[in-house]
Amino acid sequence: MAGESLLVCTERSDAPLYEKISSAMEPFGGEGTGEWATWWIGESGSEFIVKSGSEGDPRLLREFTNARGELRDIPPHLCDGGPVGLLDLAAHRLRAAERARERWTMWQGLVRQFPAARTLREFMDKDPEATEIRPGKAWVRYRSQPLMTYVLARPELHQKVGDDAVATFGIGLDAYMARCSRRAFAVDSLLTVGGEWVDVGSLSTADEYYDFFSKSVETLEPDNGIAFLTYRC
Repeated sequence: MAGESLLVCTERSDAPLYEKISSAMEPFGGEGTGEWATWWIGESGSEFIVKSGSEGDPRLLREFTNARGELRDIPPHLCDGGPVGLLDLAAHRLRAAERARERWTMWQGLVRQFPAARTLREFMDKDPEATEIRPGKAWVRYRSQPLMTYVLARPELHQKVGDDAVATFGIGLDAYMARCSRRAFAVDSLLTVGGEWVDVGSLSTADEYYDFFSKSVETLEPDNGIAFLTYRC
């Protein structure tokens, strides 16, 4: 069952976190009319790192089965959510930077096998009809490059590096790692403490969305709740 990912931030209260998440999600539900039709705890690969010594705290959320009933292996130092004060957000950002370095190394090995490729922006700048939403012929020319033809034909690789991989990795290793660290918590959508559902289409640019996402997490108090969810529209 495919789904979108969501980070939910909850108010400070003594209620169990699952109950607070359910209350926060309720206004946005509805088959065909809301943001979600079904949702479940957990987003594989995006688990939070638990602070050392807090691994057994009962306030932490861990969902050991997914929506298909398949078992998820969640070691004690990871969880799907909990009070912010129990989570090592700095380690989470560091992990994101380390994963970025791994992708960077993989990408460098790949590009050496193909002729140099140009960014999508370079093609768009030469096409007066191209827009951010509808790049049109610029996209066709971009994806026809041998490197991007190879990437786009492989869904797993495409998902890992993104549509505009030439530009993404073209900023340099240090800048790329810093960007990924800053975006460590960003997923498809965010439900803020104030009850606002935000996705990348809610703001003018993707960069604004990621900056908003990062600041929303950074300003949480230790007893705010936070959790990764997966939802289906």
